[in-house]
Amino acid sequence: LLLAAGAENGAGGARGVGRRLQGWGNQEPVHVCFTSDDTDLRAVAVAMQSAYSHASNAGRLRFHLVVPSPLLSVCNEVLKTLLPHLAVDVRSSPAVQKKIAGITSMRATSRARRDLSSPFNFAAFYLHDFLSDGEDRVSPDRIIYIDLDTIVLGDLTQLHDMDMKGQAVAAVKDCNSQWEDYIDMLAVEHYGVADADPTSCVLQRTIFMYDVQKWVQMGITAQIEEWMRRFAASPEELWFEGAATAPWMLTIGRSFVDLGKEWGCQGLARYSMTIPQSKQLRRNGWDFKAFKTLGANFSDVGRVQPFIATCSSTAKLLHFDGAMRPWLVDRFSKMPPACALPVALAGKPWKWSRTVKVFCEETVYVSCPEVWWQYITEEVACALKDFNKEWGDEEKLWTDYQVDLEEAQFRAIVAEKRQEAADFRDTQTRAAERAREARRERFRRRW
Repeated sequence: LLLAAGAENGAGGARGVGRRLQGWGNQEPVHVCFTSDDTDLRAVAVAMQSAYSHASNAGRLRFHLVVPSPLLSVCNEVLKTLLPHLAVDVRSSPAVQKKIAGITSMRATSRARRDLSSPFNFAAFYLHDFLSDGEDRVSPDRIIYIDLDTIVLGDLTQLHDMDMKGQAVAAVKDCNSQWEDYIDMLAVEHYGVADADPTSCVLQRTIFMYDVQKWVQMGITAQIEEWMRRFAASPEELWFEGAATAPWMLTIGRSFVDLGKEWGCQGLARYSMTIPQSKQLRRNGWDFKAFKTLGANFSDVGRVQPFIATCSSTAKLLHFDGAMRPWLVDRFSKMPPACALPVALAGKPWKWSRTVKVFCEETVYVSCPEVWWQYITEEVACALKDFNKEWGDEEKLWTDYQVDLEEAQFRAIVAEKRQEAADFRDTQTRAAERAREARRERFRRRW
């Protein structure tokens, strides 16, 4: 049946997907890359499995995971053992990693998380170098990069075959944020960015695809490196949110093909919605009953908790960015984010679901973490979990607290001893003064 469909599409041409698409008969490999220095492999397994599940021709998918050299053998063995149906290639390159480490830095005044300065947060810009390094080198025409904390509900083979209209990059335009939210527009004017619109939509890098030949010819990696050097050398803070997003946007500018907002459903692991997001939800027909149905609460300034993802219904990619990630959600006592039921998962049973009526239309909402767990079993998740990290953050926090407590207790003891010594000196001084006064009194009586 697939061969017949391929022959029909090959003869008549596939419409609405792009000039490169040759129907089901197209067997060109689709190279999908992830990068990570994390020893917990649950996220990457779910991202790969979800992409595989929703591809129209999953046999074309070639997954690549770029990791540090010490993790190479264990990641390769574990993933190939637990996910034998996936074509997974785990690789590393000490030379490329060293090169990235040489240009990544984090200013003390930056608001970004410290872990964002990891070389593997910038490795997405060097994927062609990683793939072409070593004995098993690969030289694809196009590369798709995806963040680990995602699930893919769209067809990556169709994405790969799209018409990029002569551009080097295809990515998602996010108009919920603006350039000025990330970049000091006045500071970057000194580097020839005077014509940029501060209110322009942010260019996400959760998922993007690039034409390798055009990327190399245009020197995009070198341009990103140059922005990183400017960031390190500048007396001013060129950007203050994130680490890799700003140099990525400054380099790409408007020269990209927009993948569409369905490839950019964000925020599915956040505690709550921002004030603008909360207001937008209320303006879009959410009344008190709708929020009450989900069990939502409001902060003193009107922020909605939990985060409510309305974009997930028709999304092709769900991004679980935030602290309440599905594989860590048991650590939190708050209600996890709620997702509009994805069309791709309709008909499945759900442990938690609510039907919300907005503008008289009913929409089913489910727990966002439960959506993520659709793509991994408890057994596989247990095997991929790094149990050594389970209490790492908490132990550090508790140790720091204990050290602070002991230091506070020590300082209190020292202060008490000093006070006792001061009181003793005062007592001695008063006693000596009384003795002198007694001697004076005897002297006066005698004379």
